[in-house]
Amino acid sequence: MDKKLKTSCGIIIVNELNEIFMGHSTGNSFYDLPKGLLEDNELPIDCAIRECEEETSLVLNHESLIDLGSFKYNKEKDLHLFLTFKNKDSISLDALVCKSMFEHYLSKKLLPEVDGFKWIPISSIESKCAKSMAKLLTILINDNSLNINEYKNKSTLKI
Repeated sequence: MDKKLKTSCGIIIVNELNEIFMGHSTGNSFYDLPKGLLEDNELPIDCAIRECEEETSLVLNHESLIDLGSFKYNKEKDLHLFLTFKNKDSISLDALVCKSMFEHYLSKKLLPEVDGFKWIPISSIESKCAKSMAKLLTILINDNSLNINEYKNKSTLKI
């Protein structure tokens, strides 16, 4: 019997310079999107918004998100992604706070899941992200899914 894959939901935030907003994963060398596991009876868009707020303190609304769909992420889970655009100076990186905590396996101290935030140039994704995330984002970049110009004329999104 096949075990049902878990689903994580996340948001890709792109700015006018085609940089991606990411958080530094505490205790690791990589940056990641705001994302997390879908809870029972939760819609993917609600999960993505909740996780973004928990991990970054950014509050986004349904209307600002473009549903990119669900993607194979790794052997244990799929990743349902949404896309939005923000001007670089509309997000004060120093003011952001991660409210989502985990217990460090050695020290047993509670630590934030994310300990810093950065705009990552699309050209640096492979060196700044974990392998699964870099692979998926590279596919989305190469098929123009993250191209800000593809959406400017097609939607009412404000950047």
